This record gives sequence, structure tokens and C-alpha cells, in this order.
Amino acid sequence: MHAFRCLLLLIGTLLMVISCETHDLPVVATVDFGSRIRDWDGFGVNYVEVRHTRDYYEWPQDYGGFSYLSDTKKREIIELVFGADGLQPDLAKMFQCAYHEQTQDNDDPYDLNMAGFDHESYTRNMRWFIREGLSKTRSLGGDLTILAGLYAGPGWAIKQGDWGRDLNPAMKEELAEYMISWAKYLRETEQFPVQYISLHNEEERSYFYRDDGYAVWHDDHSLDQRRDRALWWPKEQIVDFLTFMPHMIRHHGLTDVGLTNGETQWWTYLMHEETIGSIATAIVSSPEALEGLGLITSHGFRKKGDTDLSPEGIDLIRGKRPELHAWTTSCNWGMDNTSNVNFILGFERQIYLAGVNGIIPWATLFCRAESDRTTWGKSFRSGNTNTPFHVYPDGTYEIRKSYYYYKQLTRAGRGGMSVAKVATDDEDLQLIAWSRNDMAGVDSGHPDAFILVNKADTLRQLAVQVDGATSDRFKAWVTTESGSVGEMNFAKDNAQYRVNGGKMVYNAPAKSVTTFIGIQ
Repeated sequence: MHAFRCLLLLIGTLLMVISCETHDLPVVATVDFGSRIRDWDGFGVNYVEVRHTRDYYEWPQDYGGFSYLSDTKKREIIELVFGADGLQPDLAKMFQCAYHEQTQDNDDPYDLNMAGFDHESYTRNMRWFIREGLSKTRSLGGDLTILAGLYAGPGWAIKQGDWGRDLNPAMKEELAEYMISWAKYLRETEQFPVQYISLHNEEERSYFYRDDGYAVWHDDHSLDQRRDRALWWPKEQIVDFLTFMPHMIRHHGLTDVGLTNGETQWWTYLMHEETIGSIATAIVSSPEALEGLGLITSHGFRKKGDTDLSPEGIDLIRGKRPELHAWTTSCNWGMDNTSNVNFILGFERQIYLAGVNGIIPWATLFCRAESDRTTWGKSFRSGNTNTPFHVYPDGTYEIRKSYYYYKQLTRAGRGGMSVAKVATDDEDLQLIAWSRNDMAGVDSGHPDAFILVNKADTLRQLAVQVDGATSDRFKAWVTTESGSVGEMNFAKDNAQYRVNGGKMVYNAPAKSVTTFIGIQ
């Protein structure tokens, strides 16, 4: 009798599961791969080496920390980032040294003598990271698109010298030449696929400077007060460079390299910068500057929630130049090593609210050396220091939780795809999706993919409506916070999830991020 009851119970359970898989669960989320919103260029990485040292030989800064690691350890990280089971980024960002000595090549910015610029001494580790990563990426059939940018202005181009505010008008074309020489060096000497040059890094705000034009901390040389603000970029200066610099770029043979508007701290500053007014309005008001713009860029840090991700600036510029792409070129990694699913939700807002085509977060590696080589003047709990890798002076490194969360994104949203439409009526669920076809219907070669975030503290059994997919089966990878289901880091689910009658049923673990990738 007991065995009979157990058999009935088992049969009932199986019938309930079959029923749930096919009929009973309400659809609470929708992914429509056929509704493509915009082209997607991919996710990226950024190795930061020299950020704010005033004298590289006195203080040879290496923020990323490769100078502490053995060749074996460095290659382990290259594999984790660019390898077959790594992040597999499509984009990369390479900062130019801000404190280059005044070794001008000559007095003619249209006569470029590359021997007059030292682009090697200050960038060895960054170039090694990109060189090895590019080789690994290409061995897997991929490629990188690289943004070369000026971190801050060199003292020789600034009226006040180092850490000053005002561009010397007589040096503006020399400064443009300096930026061009960096991109040209990377393209021709390193053979890196540089496609864009960025004007500045968060240098749009005048209140970082005193009335005399020096940075507010100019006279304080204590190590934890070193900052990286130098050379203010008002909207008139941005418009001016967008007007004359593209001609210089072409003159020096970089015919397919585009110029960006520089990188404001928040997307809202592109439209509503509190000290200089609207950069976007100034650009669209100048036909020459609008024509000279090759990529719309900003950082995507958030202090006021969605307010800081305002799409107004992008929308205004795209109203005149709808073909232009926009990249978030820096954003944080969550606040500490317990970084949770909200980390992914920040990226969701960048994509669906700000309306970007690509995202490169802040530095991929951070060296945890409490010395004047790497001290940044911010707490190690800062969102900028919760990078995927922490490097230590003893020659070891640590993989952080942010690595696994970021991998959920990078392996799904590959360059050449398009952002797809999603919807949910459940406040605990959030989605991001990419179609394998771009806006013109061209096949990217990457399968349809989507991400499901369960913010709830409990497991959720749910049905997802899946429309327009090129596959009816998906594989899943999961990252969770620590909890009753255990801690999983980009763990491969051995199950195959089939779309049956347009629905796919899934049990989403508590506080989890699941990436579904179509099976071809």
C-alpha cells in the first residue's frame, strides 16, 4: 500500500511538472529577437597603466599591476579575459599618457615626426595586455575595435602647466598632433585596430579648478591627494577640435579613424553639464563639428540612478546623425566583492535607457599595492576598485565576483549582433537580449542570446515568451549570490531549454543572473 501511494505521488509530481512546462505557468517575461532596436558593437576591457604620476621615472605607476606578475601569471589572465572560455571582449580602450615630456617633434603639427614622441616607456604593460589579447582573440576568429584616448592634457599644452585648467591656444594643434601620434603609433607600429580617438576623460567640469586656473589640490602633494584632473574641456573647445582635428587625422593617413566628443562623467552631462551647458546642443549647432563626430562617448557612472543615464544628448545628436553609434567608455564594477545582481541591472539601464551600442567598464585589473606607485586616493571599497582582477605586490592575483557577472554579459552580447526588445511585468525580473542579426538583417555568426535576472530572494518558476528566435533550444549559464542554492559562478547548466509553443520554462535561482545562448 505504501509503495502504491509513493507511485501515485511520483506520477502526480511528474504530471505537475509536465503541466508546468507546457501550460500552467503564466508568461511574466518576453524576449522578441525579431524586434531589433539598434546595432550592438560589444563589451570591452581597459588596462590602465599610467593615470596621474607627474614623473614616471620617479613614480613608475602601473595601476593594472602586470609589472608585479610573472609571465605565467600574466598569460593566465590573458586566457581568462580573451581565451576560449574567457570574457571574449570585442572592444578595448587605451589611455594615452597624460604626463608626456615636452619632446615636441617640431613646430609644425602637419609634419609629424614620430621619433619626437615616446609612446613606449609609459605604456609597456598596457600594450602587452592588448597585444597578447588581440592575438588570442584573432586565433579564435574574432577581432577588437580599439578606442585610443587622451586621459588628461600634458603640461606643455596648458597655460598653467601640469594640473592646470586652460589650453594654450597656440598649442591646440600640437595637442591634436599628440593624440594623433598615439593612434598612429598603435596602428602602424603595434598593428592594433584603432578606430577612434577620444578627446578627454571627465574634463568637462570647471569646478575642479581654482580662480587662478590650477587644480584645487595643486599645492597638496600628499600621495593620497593625487588626482588626475588636468585641462578643462568647455563645449566651445570640444566643438573646435571636432571641427579642425578630423582634417588633421586624415592628413596623417588615419583615414578611417573617427573622433569622439570626449568622455563626460555621466550621460546626462552630454546634455545638461552644470558648469558649461549643453555639449550636445553645441555640437549639433555646428555643422562642421557634427560632421567631424565619429562616435558619441561618455562614462556611465550613476549616483542619481536613472537620472544620470539620460539619453537626451545621444537622441539630440542622432536626430541629426542617426547612423552614429554611442559607447559607454567607463562605468563601475559594483561596490565590493559581494557585488550582486544590481551590477547587471546597471548595464541593462545603459543599454535600454541611455541607448548605447557598446560598453567598456573601468579598468579590468587593479593593483592592491598600498604604495605611491598605485595609491589612488579612494577607498578600496570604491566601485572603481572592484575590478575583475586584483593584483598584489607579492606576484599573485585574485579573480573577483565581478568577473563572473561581467562574463554573463560579454558571452551573450557579441559585436555584430543587435539589441532585441524585451519586456516584463514582474518587478523582480529583468532581461537583456541580443539578436544574432544586425539591423540590416546581416548574420553576426553569434547565436541569439538573452539574460534573465532574478532579483528576488527566492527561486522563481516562470515562463518566458520567446519570439523571432533562430533556434528553439538554449543552453544556460548561471551566476548567483551566496545563498541556499550555493554559490555558482558562470556555471554551465547541463539542461537544454526548449522553446515549446513560443514559451520557455525556467526555474531561476534566487538572486541569480542566467545567460541563455541559442543552440544552432
